[in-house]
Amino acid sequence: MRRHLPVVLISVGAFLVAAALVLRFFGSAQLAVAEEDPREMTTMRASGATVFVPSTQTEVTSDVSVKQYTVGDLEAAQKAPGRVVVWFTATTRLTAEGVIVQQSMARTAMDASTGKAEPCCESFAEVVDQAIEEDRRTGLVLRFPFGTEKKSYEVWDNVLGKEVKAAYRGTTDVEGLNAYRFQIEVADAVVGSQKVNAKAVGLTTDGEVSADRTYGVDRTLYVEPRTGAILNDVQDVRDRLSVDGEPVRTLFAGKLAYTDEQVKANADKYGERAATLQRFTVQIPAALLALGLLGLLAGLFVLGVSKVRSRRVT
Repeated sequence: MRRHLPVVLISVGAFLVAAALVLRFFGSAQLAVAEEDPREMTTMRASGATVFVPSTQTEVTSDVSVKQYTVGDLEAAQKAPGRVVVWFTATTRLTAEGVIVQQSMARTAMDASTGKAEPCCESFAEVVDQAIEEDRRTGLVLRFPFGTEKKSYEVWDNVLGKEVKAAYRGTTDVEGLNAYRFQIEVADAVVGSQKVNAKAVGLTTDGEVSADRTYGVDRTLYVEPRTGAILNDVQDVRDRLSVDGEPVRTLFAGKLAYTDEQVKANADKYGERAATLQRFTVQIPAALLALGLLGLLAGLFVLGVSKVRSRRVT
């Protein structure tokens, strides 16, 4: 038995080292992927926002809620290449009185690991009033990558219709979790134009006039870095119509953010997933690697001692 001990120790050590490497790299690739079917509701709220109500053609000041339901489009995902998941989102914006201000929906295909949009699988983004356009989205749309880094990322802005830079601004605490804070700053600028009824926007002329849409936003995203999940999304939005440079209608002006309950639910859910990733991609592989190296060293030591004894005997 003593003669075979070095072989046993070296074999077990090599096996444990190999297992550690497989779990660290292959296991990470299997675990660090977005859900195929998240089935979750997220809620944002703005207190005392100014919002335009299409049904009454008036501006009101009210608390505004934004509810977004996300579900996996498993049928569309069957057409997806490689590591791509497809999520369907339905979003409703409504006042405190329950009046619907805006509804939209989207089918988003994205890389399951990086979170980058992958236009395929009949993906689309509805603009307003069921005006479905060809999906041109790029960059990050619904989440950040697994293993989010302390650097800038390109995030898609639906109003601008292009990517904007989300700059890393430090680490903070969100419900006991370390979160990376990313800042997006979009200065007020004209992003389009549309025809509006002159009298409806307070002008004395008859008929329709061309109004410019001016949009700007200061947005802060709080991201759990291991999972890439957005724990909180704070948006100070300025969205208005103007004629000849003079504001005539506010489409939306207010500060939206996840509710406290939503932030807590996000932290609970993704904190647990982050801990699971930590265990299976860092802690367990590290323990296996340490035991494996210890076994290899012990085996080599015993083998060396055995050789020395054999020389002495001969």
